[in-house]
Amino acid sequence: MKTGDTIRIGPLIYSIRLVERLEDDNREPLNGRIRHDDCEILIAADISPQVQRVVLWHEVLHGILHSQGEGDDEAFVDMLAHEIARVLQDNPMLAEASP
Repeated sequence: MKTGDTIRIGPLIYSIRLVERLEDDNREPLNGRIRHDDCEILIAADISPQVQRVVLWHEVLHGILHSQGEGDDEAFVDMLAHEIARVLQDNPMLAEASP
């Protein structure tokens, strides 16, 4: 993944941006953040590519829940992101395009 990549979540296209410094509102470091109003997903550039993939899934799940008007349970979203990344890693045929 690189800055400028895009991902569609529902009817919206989100741009992905790798950033050097990412913090929450309390200035605590973050690995990722989705900005719904700007259709942007920010991912920390200084984490490993495999962690970036999990973080991207985490933010995509937030985007899916947001688009459906659902609330966010951070622990649940984190668990799903890790498990989706694991299933895709263990079963590469799931990531292949359909014929």
